[in-house]
Amino acid sequence: DDMDLGMKREDFDRLLQLYKNEKGKPFLQTMYNNGRIFFGGYARLRDRASAAMELYNIGRPGVKGVWIDILPLDYCEEKIGVEYFHRYLGTDEVFNMDAFAGQEFQLEGAEYLGYDAGTFLLQFAYIPDGNPESDSFVDLKLTRATKGYFRTGYALFSENEEVDEWEYTNCFGDTLCLMLGGNYGLILCDSDYAFVSLQADFSFLGNASGEAVSREMLESVADLVNFGTLGQELPK
Repeated sequence: DDMDLGMKREDFDRLLQLYKNEKGKPFLQTMYNNGRIFFGGYARLRDRASAAMELYNIGRPGVKGVWIDILPLDYCEEKIGVEYFHRYLGTDEVFNMDAFAGQEFQLEGAEYLGYDAGTFLLQFAYIPDGNPESDSFVDLKLTRATKGYFRTGYALFSENEEVDEWEYTNCFGDTLCLMLGGNYGLILCDSDYAFVSLQADFSFLGNASGEAVSREMLESVADLVNFGTLGQELPK
């Protein structure tokens, strides 16, 4: 849905320093000059004469034209992250496999991005009713961010959205911070060696009654993952 460009970190920093957002030129958008609608450690070059806004930007001030993402490239030791992924993920040490019974849980089909020192992002689907033929699912993004390494994070709550926040201890004994607003939930765990988070998008969950997502639904998602194990020191 858009174009992404990669740029060495030193060139990216120089671009931000030299580019002038003058009238008639595309707008170079960053979290520093348009933080109300744009988040993250990269930049967007946006057309001023068009409109292509994301839903959570409706009603917020800022340039909202079509864009090109410009991403700074830092060093990346993918081998370490992948090693951690294959050693632990997909086993009952990390996942509550009873909750995935009958779903033929295949992490090989999930989207996985590995970064340095064991930081990773894993995106996969969870089907609460256990029917593999069902088109009703929860879209999950599991992130392990190793402490001491740069890693951006975000929460998809609207600016004026009412967000419910509470503490919950899951079936693995992990004490977690849970946040819920509308069809989006966020689960956070601050471990000794890593920040572990799980984003849950309930938009794809068939709900004939139209009921709002409940605390119990987000807590059942929190019971899927052993956050404490993921937050441990990277195995040698």
